[in-house]
Amino acid sequence: MIERLRLRNFKCFNCEEFIFNNLTILAGANASGKSSVIQALLYYAHSIAHQKENIDIRDVFELDLGVAKSLLSHNQTGTDIEIEAFFENKSSIVRLKPSEESPYSMRCERSAVQSEKFEFRYLKAERIGSRTSTSVSGSIDNIGYSGEFAPSVIENAEKNGISVHEKFATNTGSRKFPSAVEAWMRAIVGNMTIEIKIDYQTGNTDTKFKNDITDFGVVPTLTGFGISYVMPIVVAGLLCSTRDNSILIVENPEAHLHPKAQSQIGKFLALVAECGVQVIIETHSEHIIDGARIQLKKDNETDKMTINFFSSMKKKIEAETICLSQNGELEHWPTGFFDQKRNDLRALLSK
Repeated sequence: MIERLRLRNFKCFNCEEFIFNNLTILAGANASGKSSVIQALLYYAHSIAHQKENIDIRDVFELDLGVAKSLLSHNQTGTDIEIEAFFENKSSIVRLKPSEESPYSMRCERSAVQSEKFEFRYLKAERIGSRTSTSVSGSIDNIGYSGEFAPSVIENAEKNGISVHEKFATNTGSRKFPSAVEAWMRAIVGNMTIEIKIDYQTGNTDTKFKNDITDFGVVPTLTGFGISYVMPIVVAGLLCSTRDNSILIVENPEAHLHPKAQSQIGKFLALVAECGVQVIIETHSEHIIDGARIQLKKDNETDKMTINFFSSMKKKIEAETICLSQNGELEHWPTGFFDQKRNDLRALLSK
């Protein structure tokens, strides 16, 4: 598990360190550095996995961040970007420097590479919306960074007999992958069933959803975006729960979801973290955070969650660490941390 991350000369960070936990939540205002921390993690993961002297930044988890030089901090104290990940009793550094080979090329150096291999799984904020059909995944576990292959992964998991972690066994005791996906989709968006059919000749996957108000399954385009947006998160979480040394990064899991559904996905991601997966979330939703707090309190696991709250003060990005007490309360509540509802109520009640 990554315990800390130190960034030097990367985007908005001249030199900053962040605390990580089993469940790490990145929260704060827009353009305050949350996405930059995730991008740094993805550059680190790509560099460690590929072991190349030069990397093309366009090949890194489908990130589109412009040219290589744009990744350097405006107030840099050197010519290299350093991304240092701290694990138990060791650390690993990736150094990146714009190369002359191409505007998109970075020269990459590594030091003290950790012996353990981590599987990074990333779902970006702009996930695939409702489609009448999707493509078949190229492998059993490739969900896609936009979640575009989630339906075929469900079907492949069933064919290959993949069982979910015992924490995700259904009420009937089933640990079958499709049953667990369906059970959690019901918990998040309401009573529903999922029908998936794969045509291997055309490479298409047809998905249909059925609920209490439909007599037959309908294509995703006839339902809300929230269902299509959240299903890849459920699939990714359940899949990671079956693996060792998995790190799941999810941007904006609350997208297109009702507040109750947001709370439920928060509970789900907390359970994923309890299974041994390191879960890293970027969110603007207090409901996600509250759902996670509720689940961790219920399971006496509140020490497994850390919030990094980002704010911009005097042209400098600052990150404040917030931990939970044993009863799930925040140990402190910084100014600007999900206080807009209180501020709005004061404005309504003021004369």
